[in-house]
Amino acid sequence: MSLIAQGFLYPLMFVIVISIVIVIHELGHYWAGRYFGAAVESFSMGFGKSIFEIKDKNNTRWRVNWLPLGGFVNFVAEDGIIENEGKASDQNEDLPEAEKPVGRPFTELSAGARIVVALAGPFANFILAIGIFASLGMILGDPIQRITVAEVMEDSVAEAAGILPGDVFVTVNGREANRQKVILEEIKLSSNDTVDLEMLRGEELVEISLVPQRETRTNAIGITERTGFIGVALQRELVDRNRLNPVSAVGYGVSETFGTISSSIDMLGRIVTGRESIQQLSGPVGIANVAGGMARTTLEAEQVSLGTRLYMLLMSNLQLVAFISVAVGFFNLLPLPILDGGVVVFNTYEAVTGKGLSEELLLKSKFITLVFLAVLAIFITLGDFEEAGLLELFRGL
Repeated sequence: MSLIAQGFLYPLMFVIVISIVIVIHELGHYWAGRYFGAAVESFSMGFGKSIFEIKDKNNTRWRVNWLPLGGFVNFVAEDGIIENEGKASDQNEDLPEAEKPVGRPFTELSAGARIVVALAGPFANFILAIGIFASLGMILGDPIQRITVAEVMEDSVAEAAGILPGDVFVTVNGREANRQKVILEEIKLSSNDTVDLEMLRGEELVEISLVPQRETRTNAIGITERTGFIGVALQRELVDRNRLNPVSAVGYGVSETFGTISSSIDMLGRIVTGRESIQQLSGPVGIANVAGGMARTTLEAEQVSLGTRLYMLLMSNLQLVAFISVAVGFFNLLPLPILDGGVVVFNTYEAVTGKGLSEELLLKSKFITLVFLAVLAIFITLGDFEEAGLLELFRGL
């Protein structure tokens, strides 16, 4: 695929993925706010000027804006202005009463109601992920596999630990190793930490402990990874497609969603304690790189019909939307002032003490958080550029 084609494909896939995730997040806030009777000035899909809009019976403006990167909901505040995480506008002040948004100003809701509205965004993300994982479980199943060591690389951690070609994975850190994703999760997220394996060698059960080393490698879709490696090539053998019925699929969706949250917490803990680099996190460039790389690899697949490739692309992107949705939901629950988690903390304080924090303290805390996130974004973006190979491209200009 040409660079020009990739230049269109990568941003397009990013827009599709991030727009779905963010719009669902904001709809969570909207539905919860309306449940408590909050007046909503507008719900916008995208940013910038409106290219299309319509009013509903509650005088809420439903807008489609020209820059398709997510969306946002604007609640009416107590003094008649529009509030959206610190942004304000007085465009409602001169409206006739019959045209004003129906409902109560957001700040007139109880602290408990505001907490629910804040949590509804991340909750909507988790529901979306559960729904997607459940659907994939019914369509594709949750395949049970027999994972065998096909090759052991020379001078690798695996060779030093005594792993041999033909060994079959039984457990990894106590988890049943009947799916390749389990093995990869435990090894890739355990660089410089001990991993305990149970391997089947013939009819003998062999226990092996090793320490994955952090290495930089390029994966199947061309993305540079800095994760734990032990130096083996794996061979998968399908044991059971394991397609799920609707009830089992919901359980699978919940398990996958909370498993992803657990992995996120583990990774955050490793970053905080210095065992992983902060550049392990991904931002917009990283998401675009993954989404575009998946699309490019799928569309370039040889000896596969176009219909099959499009079907594979749909399935892989649904899975990516689910993972990104969990990540967005989890990130917004962090107790930082400009995030939903910070709103929960502030309103919990108000509910307990009966009074809110001072405006000066709120503004200072939000400013400090914005500076922190801006610096964080710079480091993450540099990592994303490196993973995408763009730093080498710029050096060559």
